[in-house]
Amino acid sequence: MSESFLNVLCVRTGQQGKDMSHNQWLVELANAVFSKLERGQSEFVSNEDARQDMEARKSRIRNKARC
Repeated sequence: MSESFLNVLCVRTGQQGKDMSHNQWLVELANAVFSKLERGQSEFVSNEDARQDMEARKSRIRNKARC
C-alpha cells in the first residue's frame, strides 16, 4: 500500500530545518506530495475512508489499553 499524505508529512516535518521559512517548507512539501502522486507512488484517500481508518486505529489503541 502507498504512503498516505500524513505519513509523508510526519517524515518530512523532521526535515523542515531552522533556516527554511515555514512557507517555503510547506511549498516544498506540497510539491513533493504531488510529484509522488503523479509518479503513481501514492494514492488519493477520500475523507470518509480516512475517517474510517482513523476510527479503526483509535479502536485498536483503546483495546490495547484495556488489556
